[in-house]
Amino acid sequence: NRLEGGGISPGADWGEVIDSVKYKLTTAVLARVTGSENFHAKNWIPQILTVVDTDEGGYPLQSEVLALAAQLQKGRGLNVVISIKDGSFLGNGVFEKSQQCKTTLKKFMEKERLTGYAKV
Repeated sequence: NRLEGGGISPGADWGEVIDSVKYKLTTAVLARVTGSENFHAKNWIPQILTVVDTDEGGYPLQSEVLALAAQLQKGRGLNVVISIKDGSFLGNGVFEKSQQCKTTLKKFMEKERLTGYAKV
């Protein structure tokens, strides 16, 4: 038996091998998603989608979500902050309300130093 013959001990640490397999698998998936074979993990820029519930004026009901997104982003990458509203976009004054909500949401993003786009 190879384990008992002095080759590999039963208590061997396999952590490095498993970590290497995880790294290779992750880089392969990211390379496939980006469409580039010349991919290196250090060049990857995070892109975060943040969903925020807002009131009618566009004020976030839980501004902590934007603070958390800013911490996750750490000044790098791109963040898309969205707020989903119920109703028809074709209604009277709905477009104007959505633009006002977007402007207010963008102000909160600037306050948290969160770079990216706001969509309503």
